[in-house]
Amino acid sequence: MTPEDSPKTIEDIIASPEYLDMMTPKVAVGDLAHDFTLPTLDGDAEVTLSTFAQNQPVALIFGSYT
Repeated sequence: MTPEDSPKTIEDIIASPEYLDMMTPKVAVGDLAHDFTLPTLDGDAEVTLSTFAQNQPVALIFGSYT
């Protein structure tokens, strides 16, 4: 929701070239994933995606299970 004092409406923002660029996928099926590192749930270690390259399939699931 846009603030009441904003000179633009949500429709203006959605139609803007910047918004359209953000909503355009930058990767395609078969492209390599960007490498990243995340902490384990217990916080005692970190896991880096590239350590799994060529070893086994990796599925990334983003969402809430609550």
